[in-house]
Amino acid sequence: LWCAGLLLFACLIPFSLFGRNALYQDNRIEKINMVNLTGDTYTTDDFAHLTIKTQYVSGYRTADYWKYEITIEMKDGKEFSFSNRDFDWRVSGAKDVCLDKMLEIKSLFDSETITIKGVKNTDDVADFLGFNESQQAKLNELFAE
Repeated sequence: LWCAGLLLFACLIPFSLFGRNALYQDNRIEKINMVNLTGDTYTTDDFAHLTIKTQYVSGYRTADYWKYEITIEMKDGKEFSFSNRDFDWRVSGAKDVCLDKMLEIKSLFDSETITIKGVKNTDDVADFLGFNESQQAKLNELFAE
């Protein structure tokens, strides 16, 4: 009986581990679970703090890479991170779409509720991602205080 109970609960573990967070065009964020059901939904009214940062990632099984990301903290303390790697890079203009969306989200916050980390690495990020001059300017604007 104990083994059956353990097996039953072990089968439920993946439902809490596998899911995703979705950022929509209206800046709504939804937590979606393993069976594609929407859990918590957050709107811009729930946003409390924004962190923008660059990061160098040493890949274990992949090549090393640079990325930039935003982390949105909600009023209830939950955090959601979205990096440039979370956007669909197969569509044309994806670099601009990503930068424009992050700039749009940044504009929703007051300057005192924004933390910026890694400004010194923006040139490395732009070089790694192959940004043109206008994209570099958008990245600099994103990391401007």
